[in-house]
Amino acid sequence: MVVKICLFASLRDVVGQSEILLDSVPPGNTARQVFQRLAGRFPGLRRYRKALLVAVNQEYSDWDQEVSPGDEIAFFPPVSGGAA
Repeated sequence: MVVKICLFASLRDVVGQSEILLDSVPPGNTARQVFQRLAGRFPGLRRYRKALLVAVNQEYSDWDQEVSPGDEIAFFPPVSGGAA
């Protein structure tokens, strides 16, 4: 199945684009497994894994959320605040 991956900030910089269509994702895969597959293709993503948030179809999600064909999966890196 195909899912759409959205990447922001430093993740986008590692991959070189903000959106990717990831194909050949087995049915029943979780957001975690999709990220692992993506990190296999872009190893620079691995260092961010423990700090990332994930959203499936524009709602924050658990890493064990199963994904479906056509889902949009977004990965968010940590964000620091600005000076007051």
